[in-house]
Amino acid sequence: MIEMVTTMLFIFVLSYSVHGFILGLLVWSAEHLPGRWRLRSQAWRELLWRIVLLAPLFTTAFQLQSGWKPPLGVVTAEPIVIAQSPEFSGSVAAQQSTRRADNRLDSGEQVVRQPDVASNTAKLERDDQTSSPPASQIIPQSMDSSESGLNNASSLWPVVWLLITVVLLIRLLGQFGKLRQLRRTAVPVNDTGLQQAACTLAADAGLERAVLISHPDVQGPATFTRRTICLPGWADELSTARQRAMLAHELGHIKRADVAWLGFGAMLQALFWTQPLLPLARRRLMVLAELQADSLARELLNGDGRELAGCLTECARRMRGQLMPGLAAAMSHPAKQPAGRLTERVQLLISSTPLMTEVPMYKKTLLICAALTLALILPAVNVQAEKHSGYSSSYEINDDSGHVSMSLSLSDGDNRMRLRAEGEIEFMPDDSGIEAMSEGSEFTLTQQQDGVHRRLEASGSADGSIDYEYSVDDQQQPFDSSARAWLAQALSVLLVESGINAETRIEHVLQAHGHDGVMNTIHEIDSSHSLSKHIQAYSGNGRLQDDQLDDVLAEVNRIHSDYSQSRTLSALSEDQLHVKHGDAQHASANQQRAHKIVIASEGVQSDYELRHLLENLSEHVDASDTNVHGAILQRAAEMDSDYELRETLSALAEDAAVEPQLAEHWLDAAEQLDSDFELRQALEQLAHAGPREEATWVAMLKLAGKFDSDFERATFLATAAEIMPRSSSTEAAYKQAVDGINSNYERERAARALG
Repeated sequence: MIEMVTTMLFIFVLSYSVHGFILGLLVWSAEHLPGRWRLRSQAWRELLWRIVLLAPLFTTAFQLQSGWKPPLGVVTAEPIVIAQSPEFSGSVAAQQSTRRADNRLDSGEQVVRQPDVASNTAKLERDDQTSSPPASQIIPQSMDSSESGLNNASSLWPVVWLLITVVLLIRLLGQFGKLRQLRRTAVPVNDTGLQQAACTLAADAGLERAVLISHPDVQGPATFTRRTICLPGWADELSTARQRAMLAHELGHIKRADVAWLGFGAMLQALFWTQPLLPLARRRLMVLAELQADSLARELLNGDGRELAGCLTECARRMRGQLMPGLAAAMSHPAKQPAGRLTERVQLLISSTPLMTEVPMYKKTLLICAALTLALILPAVNVQAEKHSGYSSSYEINDDSGHVSMSLSLSDGDNRMRLRAEGEIEFMPDDSGIEAMSEGSEFTLTQQQDGVHRRLEASGSADGSIDYEYSVDDQQQPFDSSARAWLAQALSVLLVESGINAETRIEHVLQAHGHDGVMNTIHEIDSSHSLSKHIQAYSGNGRLQDDQLDDVLAEVNRIHSDYSQSRTLSALSEDQLHVKHGDAQHASANQQRAHKIVIASEGVQSDYELRHLLENLSEHVDASDTNVHGAILQRAAEMDSDYELRETLSALAEDAAVEPQLAEHWLDAAEQLDSDFELRQALEQLAHAGPREEATWVAMLKLAGKFDSDFERATFLATAAEIMPRSSSTEAAYKQAVDGINSNYERERAARALG
């Protein structure tokens, strides 16, 4: 889903950039035509550059929504390809063993089962971690969370665009924030003369009364919002006439809503930074906005622009190249505008030449319609990802009050398959066909490959027979051996990649071809979800030999979903580690197997899923096996989340209290906790478990010296004082921890607890 949205946004951005570049190039060319053909009207130039900003939004939206293919064709981008793993998504998972389903019910997961028609009828279960909606409410969702999104992106360019855009938007938000901060920290202008002049000029311009403020960091006049004008501190040194000219210019910006246009242009440049002429368009519009504000100001000053010209010159002299707020409509930007531009404005103001003339409304309308009509001509843009191997898959299975429905779809380039089924259907153990269908049940399978369309419809009859209708390219064909071979090939892919009948399939392959056959079957699976299902099914068939377990763990590394990988390794812990608490016969083998599972857990990046896996693994390892527990705790210490690490430590606290060597590993892992709250919780958990060794208590009290919070340290010490064995070493460690408390109140509280 994230990949699709990102790619669509990227296509929109590229289309906008192409359309905007073409329009901008046309306007720039019109400005640079020779002689009398050159576009000189400031009003027309402003209108055209605004069209360069706005029109591509509408032309791009029209092309993408309508699918229009313009005469100029389609520009296809072939971006860099990231190595892709096939994605599998669905709403209900496929078959799982009854034993594991019952275990998951005990843990709070909902399991939905299809009524058993035969031993190989698919059992259906939801793969949600928490409570699920009723099975009748099918909501498609990703089964392999780590496979979706950017990890599965078919192109690198949309990701690069998104990252750069986020950085630019953050920068833009910073500019908005700076402007708001200046507005909040500014002081109102209390000069009566300035207030009266602003009120009079605003009324003449047909505007509401403007709010006048001043800020020491703003060295020139600027408009912040639609009503707020920020005046420099030296404004009161100007003559009354020049003060009026300054206010008239800023009121011109307010009347034209130039601040909104500046912000809108900045946002477009952050989103569509791939349009190379956007910066030029913004610069042009900024210059033209100043000329238009000058024109409006001269009108408010009864046609005399000399005082405004003098004010503009004084402003440039006073500012001395200082920068103005980026999103404010400033009277002058001497650091951004060349001196020649200032001279041009002054000359225009003192002359009798009209600065700008308004474009008639009917001409504006005609021009905008002409620009939008270009949507029928301007080229479209598409992102063409390179073809990749592997299936993109989705499925839904629903068991609603005994009525079973199923929908599967797979796509691999030019090969697209879709299966729909209603009612109870049994597939053959080797996935080669349909073994039985209940009366009224329906089955439809379609495939589009290399331009050939195949379709098979099957229905169950009252006498138990199955009626088939098979067609190729809409031409009826007999359901003969070639049709059956096609059905077998299609089902073998659809059912395997969806994980349906995983347990039955593994049992069948194991009996027929042994371990090598099972591994060949598993190795051919692309979907992480299905891969996890089949490995769990194989693990549930009995204890594997050591080399067989190695083969299975190698396949576990191909699972890209943290959820699926964690659940698979947990199932291997449950099935392949049979001893706990004192079975010496298999202790050594268990230790080696547990170490292998810990190593395999390196592929689990989610702290939440890793914690569940390590807790499950620790339940199947004897408490006296400190080497394995040490490896588990060392792996837990790599978690970024203090909460998940503390939860893992809490699960092992009882065993750590019994085994002193395990307690050492436990405390080493606890030392990685940065949160004083989580560290205190963990230490209290171990304290309540009652460590047998005095040395463990001493180490706990020394670790309490790591607390930065006086409250958390004193609280733990008060708890420990009630439980710990009293000896010279424990009391000395306790008092040393108390001495490190800075707060007198907390230090006295901890000291009183010891007595």
